[in-house]
Amino acid sequence: MLNKLSLKIGLLFFVFILIIETFLYFVLYTNLANERIEEVMNNLLARGNTHSAILEENYNQSTLEHVAIMESESDFAVMITDATGNVIINSDPIEEEMMDVIEHTDYNQMPNEGKVLEERWPEKNI
Repeated sequence: MLNKLSLKIGLLFFVFILIIETFLYFVLYTNLANERIEEVMNNLLARGNTHSAILEENYNQSTLEHVAIMESESDFAVMITDATGNVIINSDPIEEEMMDVIEHTDYNQMPNEGKVLEERWPEKNI
């Protein structure tokens, strides 16, 4: 009788600990993933703002090409557009989805400090 009771208590304790660990893992993973996403987005905005500041000070073909060449070696695609959305220079080939985002952007509402244009990135198939 005692062995069966201790086995049941042990199994109950094991299941209880397993449920707590699963819950904590899910919460921690979600929080860490969201923090990492926020960090990457902030880095992208900061990078774009740096390029923007450099181009404001020294806007010429050489600087445009330098920005495109630097970004062609990164994991990100950069497109520099004029005020109406016409692409001036790009670091990587322009995909159809990129052009779709550019064409549907309201440039009159674009803040000087930059903005993430594609908010639906988790829904996209990569």
